[in-house]
Amino acid sequence: MTQRIEYFRDEIPDEGYYYPVRLNDTYGLLIAASFPNNKTRHPTNSIAQLKNQIEAKLKDSSGKIQTGNLGQTWLVLAELANNKNPEEIAKQCCEKLNLGFDWEKDLQGQGKLLGGTIFELRQYGITMSKNMDFSPLVTPPTIEQIQKNNHLIISLYPNEQTAKKAAEFNFDLLRLLCYLHKIFWAYAQSRYLKELLKKSAIEIQQYIQEIQKYQNPSLNLKPLKEILVNSQTTLSNIMSG
Repeated sequence: MTQRIEYFRDEIPDEGYYYPVRLNDTYGLLIAASFPNNKTRHPTNSIAQLKNQIEAKLKDSSGKIQTGNLGQTWLVLAELANNKNPEEIAKQCCEKLNLGFDWEKDLQGQGKLLGGTIFELRQYGITMSKNMDFSPLVTPPTIEQIQKNNHLIISLYPNEQTAKKAAEFNFDLLRLLCYLHKIFWAYAQSRYLKELLKKSAIEIQQYIQEIQKYQNPSLNLKPLKEILVNSQTTLSNIMSG
């Protein structure tokens, strides 16, 4: 991309842009899509149209939707029609986005900003299999294989002025959310390393018990050599983890 911000070039009425940025050791990408600023009110079910447009931009050559390695956040920012209940509209937005969230279960809380109401939903969990192979010959799991991390923020504002003002924080929010996802990534990595060390500790104890059987020099030392070779593999696994 030759520009800091690159706008969509599609011949469609909706507007949107890419904003790639490097955040220290991490690359971030903000993709935004919106309806034209022509004062037209849109029902909540039209939000699916914008979601489809964003996902179309994230597809690779095979048609697969690419996701962030550390994580990603969906952000809905909108102006409310007169006298609309923010929570009811937020629930409808959550449903129409069809991201798999359960409002009652996944709602983390709500707050206020510039007179608007913000709702945050998250699904998080460690998803490591008990039968995961920790062998150094096996490629370590990706972050998607270790954790489930879905995040949604819905920001609803009483008028156009405050909605536009809130949108100015999107670029700062990108940096904040990057740090948030890195914290969850680090936690998932720590759980993976904990399981690696637990498994390695069991193997080390087994090697110690086997070695103790061969303290008599008159015994055949070939099995002892094999044990030491295998223990080197365990040590290598710990060091590489």
